[in-house]
Amino acid sequence: MPKLTAILDADILIYQAALQVEHEHRWDDGMWTYHAEEEHGQHALRSAIESLVVTLKADDFVLPLTDLDRNWRLDILPTYKGNRKGTRRPLLRRHLFEWCLTEYGSRAYMRPTLEGDDVAGILLTHPTLIQGDRILASLDKDMKTLPGKHYNQGNGRFFEINSEEADWWHLYQTLTGDTTDGYTGCPGVGPKKALELLNTEDPLWPVVVAAYRKAGLSEQVAIQQARVARICRHTDYDYKKRKPILWTPEQNC
Repeated sequence: MPKLTAILDADILIYQAALQVEHEHRWDDGMWTYHAEEEHGQHALRSAIESLVVTLKADDFVLPLTDLDRNWRLDILPTYKGNRKGTRRPLLRRHLFEWCLTEYGSRAYMRPTLEGDDVAGILLTHPTLIQGDRILASLDKDMKTLPGKHYNQGNGRFFEINSEEADWWHLYQTLTGDTTDGYTGCPGVGPKKALELLNTEDPLWPVVVAAYRKAGLSEQVAIQQARVARICRHTDYDYKKRKPILWTPEQNC
């Protein structure tokens, strides 16, 4: 039986662990502070990783990590995730990212400018980087834009996405946008409308472009939104230059 490697959405696990061990404290003078102990955060994260590995019956695991200092999508859309500015993040978030790199060594993957989702997508779709079978565990609906085996740790559902379905979900995201990540998609097109538009036997990219033009926007804006919505697969990354290869409409033709 082939070895199974679990690709764990480390960004989410780190955020949850950091939040779990954070506590409020009220001082006698009425001042409030937050505090968290590094050891407790490390324990919470390690436990979450081990629990997922057992649930998935995996032989091994890897942890894709986000480059917290640089993000390639900001070169495409400077306002990407701009809605998160000023939002307080859990105290131990950065510490746990750095701890993962030292604690888990070769199991922890971080690449310049890439988000953890991109690293996960490359690992999931590359034919040889991981030997044997692999499965991606995450809560993130965006992962449906990646072909491969998946596990949603929120509802305990296993499912598989083929390449055609992954391309469809990518264009769905291009239309609807993502308020969490701060890109708008096509104005006036929500989930219901996107499903209606993409429920066709016609080539899908012209349908997307037509929706943007109806909203008074050009094809270049549609391409911009599609590029930030695209989670990297192994074919979307230049390994020599260590940078993403930008998506083009020809990839959906």
